[in-house]
Amino acid sequence: MRMITMWDDFKTAVQAIDLAALDRTGLGDLAGEIGATRAVLDGLEARTAVELRRLGASEASTAETLRRRTGCSAREAKHRTRRAETLEKMPNVADALSSGRLTGEHASALARAAAETSPEAVDRDAGLLAEAESLPADVASSKTRDWVRRRQTDDDLQRLHQWQRRNRSLLFAAGEGGMIAGIAKFDRVSGAQFQNLVESLADRLYRADGGRDNPHARSRAQCRHDALLTLVGIEPSLVPHPQGADSGSHTPNPGPIPALSPIPAPSPIPSPSPRPSPGCTCGRGFGAKAQLCIVMDLTYLATNGESGRCEIPGIGAIARNELQRLGCDAEIYGIIFDEHGLPLHHSRKTRTVSPQQWRVLLARDRGCVICGANPSLCQAHHVKFWSLGGPTDIDNLALLCHAHHRWVHDNEITLR
Repeated sequence: MRMITMWDDFKTAVQAIDLAALDRTGLGDLAGEIGATRAVLDGLEARTAVELRRLGASEASTAETLRRRTGCSAREAKHRTRRAETLEKMPNVADALSSGRLTGEHASALARAAAETSPEAVDRDAGLLAEAESLPADVASSKTRDWVRRRQTDDDLQRLHQWQRRNRSLLFAAGEGGMIAGIAKFDRVSGAQFQNLVESLADRLYRADGGRDNPHARSRAQCRHDALLTLVGIEPSLVPHPQGADSGSHTPNPGPIPALSPIPAPSPIPSPSPRPSPGCTCGRGFGAKAQLCIVMDLTYLATNGESGRCEIPGIGAIARNELQRLGCDAEIYGIIFDEHGLPLHHSRKTRTVSPQQWRVLLARDRGCVICGANPSLCQAHHVKFWSLGGPTDIDNLALLCHAHHRWVHDNEITLR
């Protein structure tokens, strides 16, 4: 009875908060407290799931209890149950979650890292935990993937790739409003190829609609859906092929859309370099957009893959045998950086980045510099706006996801 009263008092106190009495600073502080409280509750839920298992409940039974009592989906309940089991082996991470220093998203990222290395290795790395506590969950997740990559051997990557291939799947289920929902799981390599292929065509559809300058344009999610139907031949391709790109690096008309084949890699759609929409002050390198870009450094070559970096930007490291397979049809580019990054200057001659610059941005930024979003969701942003005299030079460019690109321009924010 006392516990029920405690939760009733808590809910009453939350409902009694007068938001109208708070200014923007106060609302921001409240948002922070809400996040910390949610993390504490996530930690309590994890401990509850562990206790249910200790009392004899199976993983499936525990997940079903969470689903029925919390109202979450079966998929989410299963995820929370498995995360709780991993956190039991990581007391430092569990304590950070229960005290509100980490969110549930942070804990999930660290649990994934534990699955690819070991719970003990993650939990005893105080630097990794401190970095996670200081960063938003999306950026922390990217940093955690880097941490994992530095600790994986080629044998680890090969085992991971084989596991991903064994567990690849495509499922269909009933969706909201009588729709059909699809859930696909790919291995890293074929998934990145598929994602780049869809994103390339979806971006052309979005721009053909007028993009962000057209309030009635299809959303990017709708464009991805329509691009997928076009690629598999259900819908005809209605994508225009703009001519006369202002970058000076014109890409020929792509012609028919190729059919997909899982392995070997599907032929990428050569994407033209269209003029940016009138309201956009930045460009991007479409010439390389549909390609699968793999970044490999000299250390990797010198050590025959024992150390160094070899990865798909925004996705993760890949096994050496997959690199060799993809290398049969690859184009190899050398990019040399000094401590500041090689400046590839286009000055004010053009607003759109070249394919060469796009590859440098992939290698350097590896995703959105604000939230770490996958490069396939990013655009090349002029740090000093093009409209204000900013050159199209590599040291004046940064990758930004679509949402943060709009946010930066709408609020006239300068990156540093």
